Amino acid sequence: MQTSGVNQQSGVHHIDTAATQQSSSTSQNHPQTMSLGQEATQQTGTSMASTSSTPLTSSSRLTGSTPGDVPLVRISMDGANAHNNTRAEAHGSQESAGSKKYEGLNTTNQALRWISSLALENTKGAVEVQATVHEGKLLISCNKNTAGLLEGLKASFQDLGKITGNERNDRHRQNISSQLLDESGFAKFKSAAATQTEKVSANDLGRQMSDAEAERVKQQVGPILDTIQNAAKALQSGDDSQINQYVKVVDSQVHPDKNKSLVEGGTKKNDEGKACMHAEQSLYDYLAKNLPSDKSEGPLLIPVAGVKRPCAVCDHVERSAASLQDSPFGESGELYLHRASNRPGVVFPGIQGISEGALGSKSNVDTTVNNLLNGQINAQSHPVINGSTDTDSEHSSSDSESEHKANY
Repeated sequence: MQTSGVNQQSGVHHIDTAATQQSSSTSQNHPQTMSLGQEATQQTGTSMASTSSTPLTSSSRLTGSTPGDVPLVRISMDGANAHNNTRAEAHGSQESAGSKKYEGLNTTNQALRWISSLALENTKGAVEVQATVHEGKLLISCNKNTAGLLEGLKASFQDLGKITGNERNDRHRQNISSQLLDESGFAKFKSAAATQTEKVSANDLGRQMSDAEAERVKQQVGPILDTIQNAAKALQSGDDSQINQYVKVVDSQVHPDKNKSLVEGGTKKNDEGKACMHAEQSLYDYLAKNLPSDKSEGPLLIPVAGVKRPCAVCDHVERSAASLQDSPFGESGELYLHRASNRPGVVFPGIQGISEGALGSKSNVDTTVNNLLNGQINAQSHPVINGSTDTDSEHSSSDSESEHKANY
């Protein structure tokens, strides 16, 4: 069964594909469309409106600045724990990440996950890696140590046949070899994605757009996969000129520095090295500064994926951005943000940057942060998932539990 949805209040777009016994009787030619709020009610019996918010106690917006003037929030350990515990209690128990098919538009996210896994594997201190494609290049970023990200990625590709003992990473290495670098395998991978994407209608995309705009979004799947393949080939070649043509590391907008506090008025003991910008939010800031000049043909498809699912804060920023008229990711924006799954992670304590580029204005940042600190975020409507790793492909034997529960 394919389901697609958008939370009409917070609007992140997705098309989730689940292969379960429960859904095997549903025709693939008739995707079922529902809002995220409807999905939450169907799966958990709890809607966003009926889930009480838990404020992030002792957390605050920081008035200090970073070198890049990035808005910062400090989330306390007590506030994060209270919110996560309340969420877990509301939904009964934690759930497995599960597994699912990646089809159609989601194949772009899947390929980005493969590459992100290899980047994280050899980048010391990166914490998390997220990637997207824009203007013919693979864009990749991480929470910390972006200076070492490209070298880590190159090292993994130069030793692609290595068996690491990490089942997930080894499988992603094999998939890159067989479905991106092997021409026959890539042709089949791309052809299947095109066939699956043809079944998607404008209504399935979860955003108001004309049939012509939806067709343009669908037509971008092939070129995006081509770009990912070009990046993989360049990385395998080790040729810096090719790599520079197809791969761009987007600097983290907050650089922790061991020698000084990044936050004006902050103490070295509390703030040194703890502030960071989560990888996807650095990507959103970059994209907002590099928007297409011609909006006449409709939005650009921006698939984003990494090793881990978005934390509750990044998920909150994404959904807020998609609901704002003056955001580049909003209903009339130039960019169509596509996540393959809408299952947010937990709230993490610490100092985190917020993407003003994604939200469109300083006033939108203020509103978004206030809602965050008051606990009014989408994650409260979803069960807590064991671990942070994103939902894996359905053929993973270790992640095959409760597949139908992955369909949020």
